[in-house]
Amino acid sequence: MGVTILGVCFMSVSLYSNNNELPGKEYFVEVPGGKVWCKLYGEHLVSRETPLVLIHGGPGGTSDYFEPILALSVGRPILVYNQLGSLKSKDFYVTQDKSTLWSKDRFLDELSCVVKSLSVEKVDLLGHSWGGVLALEYAAKFPDKVVHLVLSSPLINSQRWACDAKELIKELGGVDGQVLQDYIEGKAVDEEAYKKASANFFYAFVFPLHVRKRKELFPGFNFEIYEYMWGKEEFSVTGNLKEYDGALLFEKLITPTLISCGRYDEARPSTLQDYAAKIKNARLVIYENSRHAAHLEETELYLKNLENFLNS
Repeated sequence: MGVTILGVCFMSVSLYSNNNELPGKEYFVEVPGGKVWCKLYGEHLVSRETPLVLIHGGPGGTSDYFEPILALSVGRPILVYNQLGSLKSKDFYVTQDKSTLWSKDRFLDELSCVVKSLSVEKVDLLGHSWGGVLALEYAAKFPDKVVHLVLSSPLINSQRWACDAKELIKELGGVDGQVLQDYIEGKAVDEEAYKKASANFFYAFVFPLHVRKRKELFPGFNFEIYEYMWGKEEFSVTGNLKEYDGALLFEKLITPTLISCGRYDEARPSTLQDYAAKIKNARLVIYENSRHAAHLEETELYLKNLENFLNS
């Protein structure tokens, strides 16, 4: 396992591109619980290049913020999809049973159906944040079907994430840090002070303000799914992912793995360094100028590293 620290002289060059408008094949895939929207870029390359499947975060998020990565579709097929309940997959349920719909296992089955729609033997997977859970689970369950595994700022263990969040709240410090600490401890807090502190935590460790203002990157986020599976805030896990531990799957991985995060990421570098050391043939890249989405903050360098890894 190697650790690479990057990002001093590269900054985003395509954050404000319009790659989502690139031509591609749009279609729906039947999945457990309903159907999901997919878009395949570079369809003509499927017969000779391994498709890259992008798995967005959340739970309840959307794929639009992967826009910069779509620039790589000039040389390889890239498939994006909206998980059931999100944006273009929002209204296609066959059941309203939350316990059936909003579970890690159902979302994994959904990913399996999406991959099968490509009619190929092998794929590359890139999972971001919560999407990292699904990418890890799929690679462990179907190791012979994944050529490269990319875990970008991934959730690996929910309890470790919660512990890391407490450390980040200490780093935030000041009035904001104290308000969030009081909130976690169940103490009464002023509502406006809490909203301000929560927003500042988000800007510091998730998406900075200049990215968050681009609302078109995050349309159709389903907060009902997010709260049911995770909780009301990034730093407080109360949903059905509360006891999730993906580290138990490490021994099943045989796929070359690229793990990455930002220096100021809520998916903390020290934690991911510990995990990367336990995965055979894994490499960790830390982006020095990024938070939770290096592909949005250090796009050029992120794409360069991603393409080099996928070509290896």
